[in-house]
Amino acid sequence: MADRHALNRYFELLARYPSKLKREGDLNDYKKGTYQILYDIQEIKSVQKEVYQRLYSKLSLQSLSPAEAHAMAMRFSRPGMVCEDQFWIWIRDAVISPQGYRHTYNRMIWKSHLERTGGAAALPILSFSDSTDKKVVLQLAFRHATNSWEFEMPRGASKEVRALCIRPSGK
Repeated sequence: MADRHALNRYFELLARYPSKLKREGDLNDYKKGTYQILYDIQEIKSVQKEVYQRLYSKLSLQSLSPAEAHAMAMRFSRPGMVCEDQFWIWIRDAVISPQGYRHTYNRMIWKSHLERTGGAAALPILSFSDSTDKKVVLQLAFRHATNSWEFEMPRGASKEVRALCIRPSGK
């Protein structure tokens, strides 16, 4: 049931946001040096089985019961949508690496990037007329992810906006 739900949600996302989540052509060909994401359900299930077997073998060597090793291997090899909240979607793709190794690979997708244009950052450089000195403007922000203060370039994002152009009269 969990496998089916994870894959159904995964394919819903791919269908809804193909330009943001799917790769095609040279960008999706392991022979051209990229990670190739598999979209065929049978290939995905085949990779899942291979990953499960590798994980189960490793977990069985630890101090886990066969049932515990099975449950963990099932959970960790499951392709599709892993988790979703109001900000992020965590998906696990079945892939072929540039070396030809078949496995799963995790992707974190920022939901706001699916619905609107990405953000931008700027690196303001100030120059002064009375000097040859230049100064770079950075901002100091506390970031939860690193639990520390970080220097960052000023940045921002906006919702998609349709521009209204008005021509001056008489021109």
